[in-house]
Amino acid sequence: MIPAYFIRIDRIPLKPNGKLDRKALPAPQIEVRRVNYAAPENEVQEKLCTAMAGVLKLEQMGIHDDFYELGGDSLKAIELVSSCDLPGLSTAEIFQGRTPSKIAELYEKAQAENAEGSPETRNAEAMKKAHPLTTEQQYRQHCDGCHLQYHPESLCSHVYPSYSIFPDVFLCALNSFYQMA
Repeated sequence: MIPAYFIRIDRIPLKPNGKLDRKALPAPQIEVRRVNYAAPENEVQEKLCTAMAGVLKLEQMGIHDDFYELGGDSLKAIELVSSCDLPGLSTAEIFQGRTPSKIAELYEKAQAENAEGSPETRNAEAMKKAHPLTTEQQYRQHCDGCHLQYHPESLCSHVYPSYSIFPDVFLCALNSFYQMA
């Protein structure tokens, strides 16, 4: 991982046993990276700013402050999604937008696209689209006769061959094995 901040220090604080004393390290000056404060302009921005300030442990968050420059990361983005009370918000929108104003814009655009039609209509349209197969489904589709192994009591339900065995080579190897025994 790459550190969010680099701070020049004269000497590294050590404990009596010679290990790094993390508590004695100076706190980073976050205010240097902040843009001029701009208050939230709507409810979505207000929720995002409040949640970001809570997640990043800041007093306040402006709509132009960058989430990642102020100490955010992927785990804090997940925490932000769960704490901001915006249904349908994704971490992808946080990563793309980075600031509350841009995230709110992406969120509102996605909500407008999803709001068209009833849930039944959207579901019917989604069912018409092609969906990629999972790895398990691809394996079952491409193996010759292997699908007979797949039943609840089978011990082979999670065994995937990594190579092909030719029947004559297999029989020869099996005969050799029995001759050795």
